[in-house]
Amino acid sequence: MFYERTARRTPQEIRTDVESVLKRHGFILVNIHDLHEMYIRAGHHVAGELFVFEISNPDLGKDAVRALPQCTVFMPYRISLYVRDGKTRLATLLPTEVSKVLPVPPAMRRSKAGRDYERRLKAVLRELCGK
Repeated sequence: MFYERTARRTPQEIRTDVESVLKRHGFILVNIHDLHEMYIRAGHHVAGELFVFEISNPDLGKDAVRALPQCTVFMPYRISLYVRDGKTRLATLLPTEVSKVLPVPPAMRRSKAGRDYERRLKAVLRELCGK
């Protein structure tokens, strides 16, 4: 269900470039959550950096929202950045996988916009990871 990649770059390098990479692929950065810091403030220890990037592509997402307003529970889309076993990783859920758990009409599952969104999302992760 997860689409995950190991990066050749540091979390800081990825955080520095995330907005420009998203823009090149037609996405906008909605928000960045520093979960590591949030857990520390709550008195919990979580090893390593842990960020969530909330992203959107309104041009491609509008059709999904019109067809199935409930899909907004998965919006904005998220990319996780974390370090595990000394390696920087990026992960997300792919739209094709998410559509399997929603009552999505079959035509929408095969839509050009959905395929394009997923293709662009994978390209973002590849570029952020250093290809």
